Amino acid sequence: MAQEMLAFKKDEDYHMLTEGKMYILLASWSILLVFITSVWGGQPDFSPSFKGEEVTIRGEVVEINHPILVLQGEDGKKYLVRLGPYWFWKQKGYQLEPGTTIEVIGFKRGKFIFPRLIKDHQVLRLRDERGFPLWRPH
Repeated sequence: MAQEMLAFKKDEDYHMLTEGKMYILLASWSILLVFITSVWGGQPDFSPSFKGEEVTIRGEVVEINHPILVLQGEDGKKYLVRLGPYWFWKQKGYQLEPGTTIEVIGFKRGKFIFPRLIKDHQVLRLRDERGFPLWRPH
C-alpha cells in the first residue's frame, strides 16, 4: 500500500510539473506574440515620424464597402481609400455615396490612401496633420 501511495504521489507530482511547464510555455508564447505584433503589427504606423507620401486626389466615389472606398481618380486610376471604422463615421454623421465627386488629402502607403481630409460639400476630418487617426485616443 505504501508503494501504491508513493506511485500515486509521483504521478501527481509529474502532472503538476507538466502542467506548470505548460503554463510557462503558454505565457512565453503569449509574450512573444505580443512583441512580434508590436514590431510588425497590422496597424499602420501613424506616429509623429510618419513619412508616407502626401497626396491630393480628386475623383468620383465608385464603391464604398467600409472601411474601403474605391475612388476613380480624374487621372483615370482607381484608388483604395481607408476610411477608418464605421462607428466613427456614424458618430460624426459622415456619409458618402457612389457617384459623389470628392477630394482626398492624405498619405499614400502601399496600395492604400489614408485620408486626413475628405472634401465634398463638407470637410470630413479623419486624421490629424501627422496622420494620427482621430478615432484613437492620443
